[in-house]
Amino acid sequence: MAPPSILGPKRVPGGSSSGSAVAVAGGIVDFALGSDSGGSMRIPASFCGLYGIRPSHGRIPLQGVLLHAPSYDTLGWFTRDPDLFAQVGHVLLQSKASAPRPRHLVIATDIFKVADKKIKQILMPIVERLLPLFGSYSQEQIAPRGLAEWTKQQSVLCGREASESIRNWIDHTNPRFSFSVTKGYLAAKIFTDQQVKEAQSIRRELVTHMNLLLTNHAVVCLPTAPSLPPLLRENLSERRPLLSRIVQMTCIAGTLGAPQINLPLAEIDGIPIGLSLIGARGSDEMLITFASKVANMLENERIR
Repeated sequence: MAPPSILGPKRVPGGSSSGSAVAVAGGIVDFALGSDSGGSMRIPASFCGLYGIRPSHGRIPLQGVLLHAPSYDTLGWFTRDPDLFAQVGHVLLQSKASAPRPRHLVIATDIFKVADKKIKQILMPIVERLLPLFGSYSQEQIAPRGLAEWTKQQSVLCGREASESIRNWIDHTNPRFSFSVTKGYLAAKIFTDQQVKEAQSIRRELVTHMNLLLTNHAVVCLPTAPSLPPLLRENLSERRPLLSRIVQMTCIAGTLGAPQINLPLAEIDGIPIGLSLIGARGSDEMLITFASKVANMLENERIR
């Protein structure tokens, strides 16, 4: 068993899969499953210093899972150790063929701009150390027309799907939700069919754009989260700007149905910082194999 990962005990551990992430990071279990629709695997992985993945949409069956937004919902896993991470992936993904290596790295300049300055300052030197593992690299804007286009279409589509998925259960059970959850469901109810149609059209355009960018085993790198985890006692109003920036980062893989892996490669004052790689849909094994290669390279550098 690998040693426990870094945890910020006075900080928020992430989204809805953070219980699984904390159990792994605290050394209670070797690995744990989690779900991801809008970032609930990736953000806990970053905040808790873990390897974590949002797999390609549809790679892992969701039978028996309470769906939230079916065209976004995925099932992923956390580990502290990259080799165990690959072993779990081999079983869950039922991998058979050997994975190709990524050949081109796209550094998402507009996503790095969303992150705090200190996050960028820590991660960019790590990105530079990874460049020799690729045949080539480029620095590009993922969203030439702005990230608002990404976040708006996901808000509409994910919100509509979530509202429809849970509508009958709410009607029958009359549950109690937190303020933020209630606000989200109420906001989703006002989206019109025309807004949904327009969002679907935008999503198709974005997918086409990114599919071209991710051809020939290219991967996009970006910070997993834009800042350090927020403090536990922060007010909702204080967290709202951070949540908006988080969505700008997490909506990309969700929109594409593509895999995104968090690599726990950095920290500030003992608090983890994750670097993410997004690959083309179906390139899960490539990202997982590459994560092990990166970990081994950095370990060898440390030993020297």
